[in-house]
Amino acid sequence: MKVKPIKTEITLTTITPIKRVVYFGTPEFAVPPLERLINSKFKPLLVVTQPDRQQGRKLKLMPPPVKVLAQEHSIEVAQPESLKEPSIIAKLTELKPDIIVTAAYGGFLTKNILELPRLGCVNLHPSLLPKYRGATPINKALFEGDTITGNTIFKMTPRMDDGPILLQKKLHIDEKDNYTTLSDKLSLEGGDLLLELLERLEKSEITPVEQNDKEASYCYKINKSDTIIDWALDAKEIQRLVRGLALIPGAVTTFRERPLKIMEVEPVELDSGQPAGTIIEIEKTKDGGFIVACGKDSLKIKQVQAAGKRIMGSFEYNLGARLEIGERLG
Repeated sequence: MKVKPIKTEITLTTITPIKRVVYFGTPEFAVPPLERLINSKFKPLLVVTQPDRQQGRKLKLMPPPVKVLAQEHSIEVAQPESLKEPSIIAKLTELKPDIIVTAAYGGFLTKNILELPRLGCVNLHPSLLPKYRGATPINKALFEGDTITGNTIFKMTPRMDDGPILLQKKLHIDEKDNYTTLSDKLSLEGGDLLLELLERLEKSEITPVEQNDKEASYCYKINKSDTIIDWALDAKEIQRLVRGLALIPGAVTTFRERPLKIMEVEPVELDSGQPAGTIIEIEKTKDGGFIVACGKDSLKIKQVQAAGKRIMGSFEYNLGARLEIGERLG
């Protein structure tokens, strides 16, 4: 008995290989996405990052984290002071990249660079655009008390963060997240999303979606004055500030005429009637803290960093500082 063959239709997807990738990035946030590219078929030909900068009390010249990783994998690194320098334009033109990927580079790409790659330039941005366009979307999400954030990869245009969205993925914000932990999570997820984008771009499976400018919101660079705690605020407002700034740069107050960074707090429903910033209780247990009056309710201070010292729990800090009830912060 002959078996009649079943007719099948096979749709062939045209593959357009992405072989020439250039990566722009600078801080720790940009390291995991670069690492994902390095360990894939999309290993960059060139990494562009900011110049080495002086850091620390001794002002030692330090390389950006992205440069360190690139050099470990023998990837060429360029560090122009300006993207208008003829040398970097010439280098990029010579490489003829299929695509340029950016993640927290720290500068705007010029129009001639944006138009150079065959597939354009794409940026990994840690917010659900058009929400929180700008420099500090992770901090802003925590300042606002958001419970959901995410990553967006969009095609870059001359205007800040307004290009068409290529891929987007949500991420839940845990109530214990601070800037450092949330940045780490978004960076890791962003690396996966970036790899997915490049694989789907090769197969022409990406449909750009224009952003709705009417829904756009913005966030800006954080100034020193933005890090200072106003104890007259609601305890929950101060907690959001602390979460949004920990561990770097840290929310700052003054204690005994010296700066003290507050790294972790917990709201306490307690109105003591004392002036805002007053220490009203000192817990003696190792996992305890000291409680400070706020404009509304109070805050248990759980982790601090004194000037020139490491981050420590409040119990350990109190062993040396010998806090007294009635002393004031701020």
